[in-house]
Amino acid sequence: MNICFVLDEPGLYGGVKVVFQYAEMLRNQGQNVSILAKGKQPEWSNYEGPYVDYKNESPVIPRQDLVICTYYTTYPFSKLLNIGPVVHYCQGIEADFEHLQHELKTIDEFYQLKLPTLTITPHLQSDLKKRYNRDAFLLPPMVDASFSANDKVLPSDEPWICVSGIFEAPFKNIPIALQAINLIRARGFKCRVLRISAYPLSDDEKKLLVPDKYLHNIVPDEVADAIRECDLILFSSIDAEGFGLPLLEAMASGIPAAACDIPSVRYMTNNLHPLCDPTAPEQFANTALNLLTNPDKWNKAKQLGLALAERFKHKNAKARLQVAFQNLVDYTYSARHLTIGIYLNASSKIDNSEEVQLARQQLMYNMRKVFGNVVWLEDQQGVANADYLLMLEHEQIYLSELSLRTVFINMLRHNANICYLTALQDVPTECITAIHSLKNYEDCEREILNSGIAFSVPENKKIAVISLLDLPKIDRESIKLQEWHINPLPSLPKRILATGLYLSFDYYGSERHDLLPYIPQNTASILDIGCAEGSSGRIFRNKLNCKIFGVEINPDVALIAEKSLDHVYVGNFEDCSIEEKFDVVIAADVVEHQVNIHDFLRKMVSLTNKNGRVLLSLPNIGHHSIIESLLAGRWDYVPIGLLCVTHVRFFTKKTIVEWFSQMGFDDVEVHPAQQTSLPDRFNALSELFDLDMTSLKTLGFYVVINVN
Repeated sequence: MNICFVLDEPGLYGGVKVVFQYAEMLRNQGQNVSILAKGKQPEWSNYEGPYVDYKNESPVIPRQDLVICTYYTTYPFSKLLNIGPVVHYCQGIEADFEHLQHELKTIDEFYQLKLPTLTITPHLQSDLKKRYNRDAFLLPPMVDASFSANDKVLPSDEPWICVSGIFEAPFKNIPIALQAINLIRARGFKCRVLRISAYPLSDDEKKLLVPDKYLHNIVPDEVADAIRECDLILFSSIDAEGFGLPLLEAMASGIPAAACDIPSVRYMTNNLHPLCDPTAPEQFANTALNLLTNPDKWNKAKQLGLALAERFKHKNAKARLQVAFQNLVDYTYSARHLTIGIYLNASSKIDNSEEVQLARQQLMYNMRKVFGNVVWLEDQQGVANADYLLMLEHEQIYLSELSLRTVFINMLRHNANICYLTALQDVPTECITAIHSLKNYEDCEREILNSGIAFSVPENKKIAVISLLDLPKIDRESIKLQEWHINPLPSLPKRILATGLYLSFDYYGSERHDLLPYIPQNTASILDIGCAEGSSGRIFRNKLNCKIFGVEINPDVALIAEKSLDHVYVGNFEDCSIEEKFDVVIAADVVEHQVNIHDFLRKMVSLTNKNGRVLLSLPNIGHHSIIESLLAGRWDYVPIGLLCVTHVRFFTKKTIVEWFSQMGFDDVEVHPAQQTSLPDRFNALSELFDLDMTSLKTLGFYVVINVN
């Protein structure tokens, strides 16, 4: 796995130390790890992997599986790198830091982003969920091996009290600790003070207390040596403290603590340690004196601290790291926590036919396999809560789970915010195998996506997936979806990707040129049952110069057909009152939808002139694609095709001949329709079964009933 940590300045702070520790541990576990930071690699770090000072050089980093921003200021640069999905290692919520209140708007916008997140304590996990609805996985800091137990069994006669942290950082609450020491001394107790900080001793701090020893910006090994000589640590941070590494390091060194009662300390001490109100210096003073003047209590506190620190030692941290990163990777590359909204172009009228309803149901079903929540959007209602959008020009598509997942993962990997999908019909024909069933489509799709074929942005952008993850919620609320069909993400730089496939079908616009050979040249009138938009009727009239009447059950579609045909009857054929007679009555792929075929055909014959004909096209259920699906345990209904969801009758050539004979139609011709190639594997079956090879290759049949 390729992992890149992005730091701000690599100063000697607890949060920076933790990143270097875990980066090296991941490297030792065989991961490819790199660190980017604003400044040279610190000499104190034990990290031996690739390091780039991006303040002074342009990073050239290969594509990463995870790019981990470690502070709110590192997110824009992490995103700009465009080398992989960006996640967050949160060691404290910056909005709680007093010195960053002027940055509150920027910080809040950052935390509103649904970034996969690691964090260091359970209370930060809870806060991230409660305040920002962010899921986070726990990865607490580990204590460096240089912090090991001293050999003291009693506190010194003039004990050393350690106070570690930056005086200028309000959440470290150093003044309270210094006030506590002044109270201790005011009671006549002699003690020495060690101060450790990343900054030099300031005049403001001197006004409160001048320490006996002041160490600043020293390397971890020197910190460990200095702490081991101490007898007590005063740790007085307030709630904004993410973890409090100095306290853990002191516990691991066998140093008892007078520590603050805040969530991170309660987690670190497992609620087994007496804690102090961070606003009350007298409580710290009392706790410190109680420990330093009672050797038994001091020794018990030392042993308890050592035991508690064991949880954060290398062995336990290594196991936690593996679990946390596995959870983070699984979460990052899953859309189960995300919401996708489906928007159908407002110019496309909703079609409530059973066939298109199935297409809609299949789309929703496949999307729910990938995304945690799927919603249909009306204009901009609900957009504010969506993380992704699926923009559709029409509903007559099939979009599989595989392509949806491919799109999602590739958008992550390539940091894309717009992805256009390609219609299978637009893929170079040498890549496409014959598709006559859902299984055929899935096999073909898998082969194409695994082939490494390079997709380009299609000219006809019928389907787009758009990521809203970079848009603050307030901007999502102002989205006008109809405009986005033309110009998606107008306020953001567009990072466009093309991948994924879909199958487009036109249930109402098919042109049946194949029927022309079965229509006599002298035909004067045709009734086309199930005429749809009249596309076939236009062809018949242009070729034969005859009158074309139609029957169409869908009133919206019938209105379109009316523009092309002489007249369209709207409704079920059985219910339509039709007084004319016609030379040819056609039902192309209609009879298989009828429950009462006998009455349906009798009415067709009754509307046919003497010496005219009834022309049918019927699908062949014996085609090899259906047989293969059955052998795989599948019978997949589809919106259009051999297993259309509204088919209630199924035919082979033999059943057609027998049925029509039983119904009393004697002058019947049955002709095979389109022939397809037969996979070689069926040749082996011919040795085991009595196969009708012609039927296996035939998609359907033309049936001509001559009316005498």
